Amino acid sequence: MYFKIKSIQHSLMSISKICLFRTFISSDKLKMPYSVRFRKRFNIEITNTGKLEIGNHVFFNNDVSINVLESVKIGDYTMVGENVKIYDHDHEFKLGEKPFALQGFKTQGITIGKNVWIGADCLILKGVTIGDDCVIAGGSTVVKDIPSGTIYYNEISARLKELN
Repeated sequence: MYFKIKSIQHSLMSISKICLFRTFISSDKLKMPYSVRFRKRFNIEITNTGKLEIGNHVFFNNDVSINVLESVKIGDYTMVGENVKIYDHDHEFKLGEKPFALQGFKTQGITIGKNVWIGADCLILKGVTIGDDCVIAGGSTVVKDIPSGTIYYNEISARLKELN
């Protein structure tokens, strides 16, 4: 069983006051089984010809945001930590042309495999494929493909400097 969204033009659909869905024009935009679980402030925005497909038994923690202009697919049994952001697009920008806000977007789909754990405060950007059975460490920014069976983390080096 999947949630079905009927054709909605430029409006919002809210489920249980803590979950907000935005969709435009098509009923083919969102595929989400009833086994999906989510906590507070789960936000989905699907625009243009975007499509979002969420697998079975996926869990979204608080403050997750998924923004889709092209496509995002999330595999079965994936867990998404607090404050994770997923964007399948970047803004176009060129100096000396029209304002950045009017230059449009570059899009490329995102695929997240089965049994993936995405830690808190991660950012998943356009064009990324994350294989099955991966762990994405908290605070990571994912900008390249991650092979199956991998732990991915961004190395952060701390620097200390004396004030004198």
